[in-house]
Amino acid sequence: GKEQQEAQKLARKRLAAEQRSLRLREQKLKTELPGPPSYWQSRMLKASSIALYASRHAKAAIEEILQRTSKCCGRPQFQVLSVERVENSVLWKSYCRKRQEMKERFSSSGSTMIPLAPHVRSEHGDIEPLDKSTNEVFLIHGLRGGRAVAQTICTQGFDERVSNLEGLYGAGIYTTDESCKALQYAQPDAL
Repeated sequence: GKEQQEAQKLARKRLAAEQRSLRLREQKLKTELPGPPSYWQSRMLKASSIALYASRHAKAAIEEILQRTSKCCGRPQFQVLSVERVENSVLWKSYCRKRQEMKERFSSSGSTMIPLAPHVRSEHGDIEPLDKSTNEVFLIHGLRGGRAVAQTICTQGFDERVSNLEGLYGAGIYTTDESCKALQYAQPDAL
């Protein structure tokens, strides 16, 4: 009778609490790991999927961005031959976790991210909305080493431990918001 009703009532409360806990965990995961960017062909973040997609529609947009951001070299004329977009779920998840960690650090300390100075170009924001709370920007990298190095970066990400020791400022990963500056470092077979 009464003991059995109490046990059932307690079991329902525990079940409801577990369901609430699961919903909260799912919401937290969605916040920490948002879905892939809207322009990705793959809409699922599988365990470790990596794909390269030829992107004809992005070719014109990328070419325009390169033209608009080439002020440092007297506006050279770029001709984009092709665009391949990397969809690497492992690197995307890692990036999202790091971005969330930055937000949490600033939130817990009660401070906000100081905007970059000097200001970084915003033309690249045409590709995808950027998170201003973390100073998120699109930057360009001039690649040396050809297609093999590009494929390594696409699968493993940038790694400063294997960077060129003879860079202008020493070993490191150099990025820029000026396309012509990246072009100065790129080799023809890597463009």
